Formats: sequence, C-alpha cells, structure tokens
Amino acid sequence: MSNIEKHLRFNGFEVWVSVEGRALTQYGEDYDESKNEVTCWIPSETNKKFSVNYQKVSVDRLGDNAKVTTFVDGSNINSWVLAGRAMYNKCTRSTVKDSGNVRRCLTFGTIELTDDDNYLDTSSQDVGEIKVVVHKVKVKSSEMKLSDISRPSGSLQLAKVHERSKKGHVHQIKYGDAVAPSMRVPYMHYKTKDYGTIATFIFRYRPLALLQANGVAPLTPAVPVDQAKVKVPDNARHMDIKIQMSDDEDDEIPEIILEKERTLIAELEQVRLAKRAARSKDKRPKKRVKSEMAHFIPGEIIDLTI
Repeated sequence: MSNIEKHLRFNGFEVWVSVEGRALTQYGEDYDESKNEVTCWIPSETNKKFSVNYQKVSVDRLGDNAKVTTFVDGSNINSWVLAGRAMYNKCTRSTVKDSGNVRRCLTFGTIELTDDDNYLDTSSQDVGEIKVVVHKVKVKSSEMKLSDISRPSGSLQLAKVHERSKKGHVHQIKYGDAVAPSMRVPYMHYKTKDYGTIATFIFRYRPLALLQANGVAPLTPAVPVDQAKVKVPDNARHMDIKIQMSDDEDDEIPEIILEKERTLIAELEQVRLAKRAARSKDKRPKKRVKSEMAHFIPGEIIDLTI
C-alpha cells in the first residue's frame, strides 16, 4: 500500500488537514471550476488535535503574492500573506490565539447544543467545515513588526448550535490544551490590494462511521477471527455467571469514559437516522429470510464487559 499522502490540489495550491502529522483521508472530492472551489469530506474523531496546512506548489500567471485565510466553523482564525521568497513555504495552523498570551490547540470535539432560542435564527451552516480561501493580492507596502501574542480576554468564542438546527452534526471545532506562551518574533506586515479569489478549499468533517453510513467512505474491512486460537473451557457452558449492577455505578467511572460513551451514542443515533433515510427511499417489498435462533457453540467467547 502506498504511503504517499494525497492533498487537495487546485489552481497551483495544495491544502490538507492532518492529525498526528498525517494527512486525513479525503472522500468525495468535488471540483467546481466556475466557483474556483473544491470540497471534500474528512473523518473526525473526538478530542483529536489537528492542523490545517497549505502550500503554493506551482509557478503560474497568478503572480507571486497571495493572501490565505483559514476558517473553522465559520470563524476566521488566521490570515497570512505569501509574498516574495516566502511564497512557496509550507504553512501550518494548529493553534489559535486565546486571551492573555497563550494559544490553544485546534481540536475536534462533541457538538455543543443549546435550547436558547436566541441561537435558533443564527446560521449554523458553517459548523462542520474547515475552509481555506486563497486570494490574489498585490503588496502595496510592507513593515517589519513584532508578533502580537495576545488578544482581548473573552474574544475566542465557540460556535453554538440550536438543538433544532443540528442538521446531522456530531462534532464541532473546540479549542483544546493551552500551549506555552511563545516569544515575540519579528514578522513582515503587508498592506495589500485584493484581486479576487484564486481558490477555496472546503473540508467537511464528520465521524468516520457517519461517512460510511452515508456511502461517502468505504466500509472498514472486517477482521476475521481465528477461533482456533481462542478457546473457552468446556465447563464454561455450565458456569453460572452473575452480573451485579449498582445505582451509583457512574460515580466510579472516569469522566473521560462517560464522555466517550456519550459521543458513541450520538454517533450511533446518526447512523440509525441515515439507515432509516436510506430505507425510506426504497419502499419496494423485499423478500424476508427466516433466521434461526443462534445457539452457543463451544469455543466461542461470551463478552459480558459491555
């Protein structure tokens, strides 16, 4: 199997989203020349940190200056001018400025719903999207400055979605662990004139199970179980197994496990909704196959840990 990563490539630029240094697999790529836009789907996983990467990879008539703006869930988190010798440098955005002098990691998280009707008319169409917009610009002037590592307190806001406007979303972007303050470094500040959009890259993120349920991503191949290597004692059939439940059982379970359980339940519900939607499209009568009741077979493992 090839280890070469595949990135979205359009009008001389490459853009990709990575987790733990590896580009996420892109599904359902769609190129719209009339809009200079390319879209795709990527798998997201709760509490995984990610990076947005871009690079100019070809020399063409568009010139040597471009402004690249990165959006997550509709929020502008960074704009950067590529000019001169820096035009072809790879750029990576993995953090966003927070209050004080810290930065926070871009992270996939469970969607935050609200029943506050003030959010009912608020557009949530950008939740679930990572977007990179490239503009052709002309540099009018430049000035060396020191980076501003802080921003006003409370200016970093998470998107909120009304519970009646969920639209099948499971995840949203959250701002995770704080990164140690960095030193103020010199950088070139440009004033530019905009000459239009070169390309727009849109990554729509969803849990892999949901992408598979909707036919966007292929199903994960099942791993065969070698029953010859997994044996159950013959007397296991005659053992009495008792399960004791406690009303305060959740009190002993770490919060991270409970959060994972809630996320999986939400993802399962989305899969069930997708299945019902698929079945409703085909109302033709189908033949039913009578199934026999399964019996315990010696050598099987009964998993009672769930």
